Amino acid sequence: MSSNFSVPSNGLGYQQAASGNAYVGIICFINNFFGREIIANSLIAPLTIGQKYFVSFKINRPNDTVAVGYSINGMGAKFSTVTQTNVSIDNSPHIYTNSVVSDTVNWTRIAGSFIADSTYNYLMIGNFFDDANTNAVHDVTGTAPWAYYLVDDVCVSTDSLLCANFSVSVEENSLEHQFSFYPNPATDFVTVQNSFNAPFNITVFNVLGQELYSKQNITSNNLQLDVNSYNAGLFFIQINSQNKQINYKLLKQ
Repeated sequence: MSSNFSVPSNGLGYQQAASGNAYVGIICFINNFFGREIIANSLIAPLTIGQKYFVSFKINRPNDTVAVGYSINGMGAKFSTVTQTNVSIDNSPHIYTNSVVSDTVNWTRIAGSFIADSTYNYLMIGNFFDDANTNAVHDVTGTAPWAYYLVDDVCVSTDSLLCANFSVSVEENSLEHQFSFYPNPATDFVTVQNSFNAPFNITVFNVLGQELYSKQNITSNNLQLDVNSYNAGLFFIQINSQNKQINYKLLKQ
């Protein structure tokens, strides 16, 4: 298992899951550059128009003071009738918190309710406010310019008590445990170690989504990426193997 992506110890610090043994992490704000990651999934059944629904989830800010420098408010949930590849950041989540969440020890529960006005099929979680409407607090001086949050225990129900006491682990992607990246943060080179023993494809993107590097059908257990020419900042490494895909974050210093 990669030490960068394991639980409770990983590349962003140490944090036990709210329940179970896994969670999801997303970038929710980047200072001086607009960037969001959104968690999305289909619902078990469409929501019923006119029905009141209760929504809750838990978030935690990682305690790595090098990789995470900001805390924000506005973390929330938004529903959609269609799957979205480019989510609108239009300041209109269905539920959200006005509080800036900076707790790196305890999980903070975000909860609310709304009456469905459409037969929503999809749930999304993240920061749906633009930068002008996001209260971003740079509470760790001299660290990376983004806010990053872990998410666990997501609940949507007509039963308020169920969401108030809900706990379930997020299923882990078995592929992510077969790859490790080091060092991260990096300066010159990054070694990609593969214990999957199966060919894979790798692509590197910058925060604009521009492809910087791509290589197909790699069979080596150790691949060295030259990142010396990249500007300092955040990059994304996409791995594809055996019809599965996983994305990693790389910090270039």
